[in-house]
Amino acid sequence: MNKKIKALIIDDETDGRSVLHTLLKLYCPQVDVIGESGSGEEGLAMIDDLNPELVFLDIDMPGINGFSLLKRIKEITFEVIFVTAHHHYALKAIKHSALDYLLKPVDKTELIQAVEKYANSEQTKVNERMSFLLKNETKDAGELSQIILNVREGYIFAEIDQIVRCEADGNYTQVFFKNGEKQLACKTLKEFESILSQNNFWRIHKSHLINLKYLKKYIKGDGGGNVVMADNSEIEVSRRNKDAFLKQFNL
Repeated sequence: MNKKIKALIIDDETDGRSVLHTLLKLYCPQVDVIGESGSGEEGLAMIDDLNPELVFLDIDMPGINGFSLLKRIKEITFEVIFVTAHHHYALKAIKHSALDYLLKPVDKTELIQAVEKYANSEQTKVNERMSFLLKNETKDAGELSQIILNVREGYIFAEIDQIVRCEADGNYTQVFFKNGEKQLACKTLKEFESILSQNNFWRIHKSHLINLKYLKKYIKGDGGGNVVMADNSEIEVSRRNKDAFLKQFNL
C-alpha cells in the first residue's frame, strides 16, 4: 500500500473546510487529513503538534492570515497548497515561487492535479521557496525579478531578465537563457505566459513566448512572418498573433 500523505486543512470558513475535506476523501484517497483548524493560531499549534507533510492553507483569514502564519514558523518543512477566494498580487507571487493554489469554490479536477503534482514531485528547497514567496507576496508581478523553475533535479532560482524565450514541449516548457543554457520546466507554456506577461514577455505563437528585451529582428513572410532573437534563434509568428504583436511597435 502506498504511504498516505499527512495533511492539514487551515481555513476559517467551516463550509470551506468541510467541502475540501469531502473532495479529498472522494477524489484524493492518497491524502490522510489528520486535522482541521479554523484559525491561524490554532493552525500553528496543530502544525507543531502533528508535523504534516502537506497543508491546505487559506490565505485570507482574520487575525493571522496564511502568510502571517508561515512567517511565524522558523523552518518550513511541509509543502503548501494555498486556498483562496480572491485574485490578487499574491497569486502571482505564488506562481513565481513554484507553489500551487486553488481558487474557491474548489474544483475537483484542479484539486486532483495539485495533489498529484505534490505526490509526484521531489519536495526540495521548501524553506527557500517559502522565503522567496513571503518576501514578494505584496509585489506586483512586474516587480518580481526572479522565478523559481520546477525542473527534474529540483528547483532553480532564475533571473527573469536572463530568460530569452520559452518554448512549449507538451505539458512542459523549454526555457532558454541568455548564456545559452536551457532548462525543461514542469509548467505549460500557458502557465509561463500568465506568470511572465507583466515582465515584457509576448506570446507570438501557440508554442513560443519571447522576452521582448531580446528581440533582434522581425522578418516579413507568409503567414505571420518570423522573429530573430538575440541568441540568433528564428521563431515563427503565428498569423493570428501577428497584428497584435506588431501593433505594440506601431507597425
